Amino acid sequence: ELRDVPASEGNWTALYHFSHLRGNILRPLRLRGTERVLEIGSGCGAITGHLAQQAAHVDCVELSEKRSLINAYANRDAGDVEILVGNFSAIEPHLGNDYDVVTLIGVLEYAAAYMGDSPDPFVDLLQKAMAHVAPGGRLVVAIENRLGLKYFAGCREDHSGVFFEGIEGYDPKARAQTFSLGEWKAMLARAGVAHYRFYYPYPDYKLPLQIFSDHRLPRPGELTRNQNNYDRSRLKLFDEDKAWDGLLAGGLFPEFSNSFLIEIGNGPLAEEQVLYNKSSNERAPEFSLQTCFVKGQLQSDSMYCKYPDSPAARTHVQKILTCAKELEAFYAPEQLRINRCSAMGDSVQLEVLEGETLEEKMDACSAADGIADYMRKFFARTQPSGKLVSFSETEGFREIFGSMPEAEGLPALPVADLDMIFSNVICNAEGWHLIDYEWTVSFPVPAEFLRYRALHYYLDVSSRRQELRETALEICQIDPSRIPLWEEMERRFQKYILGNYVPIQALYGGMTPGVTDIRALEDPERRAQGERIRLYWAAGEELSEERVLSFPMEEGWQRLRVTLPEGTTLLRLDPGERSALCAIRAWTINGRAVKILSHNGVMKQKGTWVFPQEDPQWLVSCPAGVADVMEMELKVQPVDADLLQAIEKTPGQRRGIRIPIPGHRG
Repeated sequence: ELRDVPASEGNWTALYHFSHLRGNILRPLRLRGTERVLEIGSGCGAITGHLAQQAAHVDCVELSEKRSLINAYANRDAGDVEILVGNFSAIEPHLGNDYDVVTLIGVLEYAAAYMGDSPDPFVDLLQKAMAHVAPGGRLVVAIENRLGLKYFAGCREDHSGVFFEGIEGYDPKARAQTFSLGEWKAMLARAGVAHYRFYYPYPDYKLPLQIFSDHRLPRPGELTRNQNNYDRSRLKLFDEDKAWDGLLAGGLFPEFSNSFLIEIGNGPLAEEQVLYNKSSNERAPEFSLQTCFVKGQLQSDSMYCKYPDSPAARTHVQKILTCAKELEAFYAPEQLRINRCSAMGDSVQLEVLEGETLEEKMDACSAADGIADYMRKFFARTQPSGKLVSFSETEGFREIFGSMPEAEGLPALPVADLDMIFSNVICNAEGWHLIDYEWTVSFPVPAEFLRYRALHYYLDVSSRRQELRETALEICQIDPSRIPLWEEMERRFQKYILGNYVPIQALYGGMTPGVTDIRALEDPERRAQGERIRLYWAAGEELSEERVLSFPMEEGWQRLRVTLPEGTTLLRLDPGERSALCAIRAWTINGRAVKILSHNGVMKQKGTWVFPQEDPQWLVSCPAGVADVMEMELKVQPVDADLLQAIEKTPGQRRGIRIPIPGHRG
């Protein structure tokens, strides 16, 4: 299946041309299955297939014969699709003017190539495309913003690969050019366009997971997926998570959005409008859904809907109604109100609530005591002591989590929303409201696991919250000795949600050419060493520099997920090349803890390692002939060797041995 191609190929080309996430950019169009669509610049068909599923007929125009053949093969089972091969300027005079939708997705920036010697090729291409839109139809443009925040933060310009090229101004002969929000509005005026609206895809239009509008802008803390340089190396000049929050506070998100989606009409656009769309389709098909705020389409503008991303998810979406009823029966309104939910065909609609999320209220606290007070109130409301039961495994529990005998007898909730986290609670004058409860189960789940999960998704998605960890563990009454158990439960839960699908962020480490943190530039030694994690593998032969995978070292905790080559029997993992402190939360092969054969560090306590010398490493055995997927969550902090030599004098397990790699300089 095409959605599996990016994971099997493991490169940006496959991700860009075949990821099903490409189709998320079409969500605001709300196609009804009756439209005629013209797709200008269809490439390998990443968008074509989605258009064919949602429209009656699609005409594609593509210059490349090779890409057109790939499109034809990839979408051979799609609906009514015709692919026209050649330059748009040559084909355009022969096209009709009755298309309900015309698309320029990742195309307009190349207008100079389409329009020859035109003095204003971008306006000319807009006007040429608009000429084929039927009365009441739409032209849809998706394109990068030359002033997108990612470019200020250190990403290369998408088309040229040159740092800051768009910000500083393009060379007039540049093969591609993008535009700022203000420049777009001026261009639309030159083109004679009076009816348009802007959307803001995030992280960008290529692989969007959320699409905002001027009527629904991001909340603070909502923009945290900012490591997306799958195709080119980049600099990290500042913390984008924090920068986004600053720009949101200043009302500047539209100006710095990384991409634009522009809906253009040849007359007034329909009042029905998507205000916001969130795609939750990095999951197994039976759990994939869309969350959509639509003005003028639901029973009330104060409602939003969740609908299945594919027919396979209908049962999961319809089950949300049952989840609401079970939670309403369990919680008293003064404890926790459950967001109102009703059926609407294959979808469900829920109430739009005004107020702040509990996460926002916690982040607004000026002192840790305020955050602690909110945490205590949250768990008092969501885990009422009088309703807790003793945990014992059920068939439903084992279906999701497998067997967890270590949790037997612990306090548990008999009805549990597995995703009851701080960001899923809205606080207003009427009380506290649970707004997202699709993962509610009607069997006992350890209460401590739910507390761990709420804390994990508060602390570990934001670097600014890390300092609260020790205090928060105590407040949430999480036993440190049981954290590995809850981590394993969370890993199994995610595996249940994902099925065989590999999310794109799991591909990032093995795909990206790397990130250079600006702080490294102040440290010549760190710069010279190159901060990367290396994984050597062998299948009966010696370890070799010819068989190595390399991952950029990230700040804070990072996750690695690696599909091991067939027949792998031995691994050596090097957490950088400098002396370092390392912490490991989880390290598994096929879901089982790894067996460390040797190392050249000192294990101070379970999961914490000191490597006082250069070239730190672990040697790990793999199950004979069945090694498949290695998963790891670790944190690496390079530290001066003299300091680590002093630390090494404290008690700990004896240092192991170093395993040399032929041809490796370390």
